[in-house]
Amino acid sequence: MPEAVSVGLVVLASTLVLAGWRYPLPAAAVFAAGAFIPGVIIGERWWNELPNAITVDVVGLSFVVGARLGGAAAIPGLALAVLAAIGGDLSPVSQVSTLVFTVPAWAAGRVLRSHSHVAAQLDARGHELERERETYEREKVRYERARIARDLHDVVGHHLTAIVVQAGAGRRAIARDPRTAADSLTNIQATVQLAEQQLDDLASLAGETERNRTTGAAGAPDSPADRYEQLDQLVRRATAAGLQVDYSIATTTGQLPLQVSQAIQFVSQEGITNALKHAAGAPIRIAVDGDETFVTVTVENGPPTHESSGLETTGGGFGLEGLRQRLRGLDGSLAAGPTESAGWRLAARLPRNATRSG
Repeated sequence: MPEAVSVGLVVLASTLVLAGWRYPLPAAAVFAAGAFIPGVIIGERWWNELPNAITVDVVGLSFVVGARLGGAAAIPGLALAVLAAIGGDLSPVSQVSTLVFTVPAWAAGRVLRSHSHVAAQLDARGHELERERETYEREKVRYERARIARDLHDVVGHHLTAIVVQAGAGRRAIARDPRTAADSLTNIQATVQLAEQQLDDLASLAGETERNRTTGAAGAPDSPADRYEQLDQLVRRATAAGLQVDYSIATTTGQLPLQVSQAIQFVSQEGITNALKHAAGAPIRIAVDGDETFVTVTVENGPPTHESSGLETTGGGFGLEGLRQRLRGLDGSLAAGPTESAGWRLAARLPRNATRSG
């Protein structure tokens, strides 16, 4: 075979191998037809005089069809590569020897394709997980903002109710007992200051939530002991507003997770607020109890003993609904309703080791 023809065949075969990366099956068909059909027609003179570089191209073609063709198409691609390697020599020895050049290269291409497919799947899953993480972070911030807004409603509602009740008591006492009236004003001032402190705390918490969202850091919660102290302050303020409040924490309650102690605080606050609105002067009993599994907090008040506070229609019931949502987020429950003695009772029950699920 003239040298120019040999070079031309090698260049053409190499071109088909390169084209096979984009069009693997058509390139393999052209390669196989160009090598096999002349061999069948011309015979021994054709395949014996093919340049050795064609073997390299056949190996490259086998690798390309293995790497680029997926599914059932990979088998016809291998068959075309084998035909190209035979070059029209149909003897058994030729057919077996060509498998040595084609099958390993084709198998290597299949392995590369499999690894590339797995890598693409992992990359796609990584992007999906990143999107899910971002969505989770947005929902977490949205939930936290909603929780802060609910806390804001509870704080403002409770303190405004206490201020109105204390102002009413001071107004009634101003003529007959100026000292009591002055005490009411002092209590109002203390209530306002405490409300400002709690609002500042909520503002700080909102700022910390935003910082944690951008930095990925976790805020340091206060301790359950602090919450018991807040409950004690809550009772003292209610007493200063003219209520008779008694509360007890059973020794079986022990140390509680922050989420649970916060829930106790808000159940107690809601019960006292309801008593201030609907049962002026009524005695209030707060009891916290627990065992190894559950914790309960009960807030019960008797019937009113003083004239109406004028706050009965305020609030719209959002306090109780917000409290139910809070407890549901801890897999807890809330029961609220009148008692046989014409009073009102709140009873919350939640798992001892509850963690926020929303």
